[in-house]
Amino acid sequence: MSKDWDSLSRKEKKDAAQSTLEMLEQKKKTEMNPLLHLFYLKRIRTLWIYLKRPFAVVVIIVIIWRMI
Repeated sequence: MSKDWDSLSRKEKKDAAQSTLEMLEQKKKTEMNPLLHLFYLKRIRTLWIYLKRPFAVVVIIVIIWRMI
């Protein structure tokens, strides 16, 4: 901003604070995405290991059937 913070009107301060808050929220989302991605990959890998076992497949199908 080219103006001094004290010389800004109340509305301009509110707009500046809102845009800063939105920018910080967007930054937080982009930082969390890789972590979430790794969690889902680990979850899919774990599920795949269980799907290799026939008994586990039957148990998973029964659990899903009970949920419906």
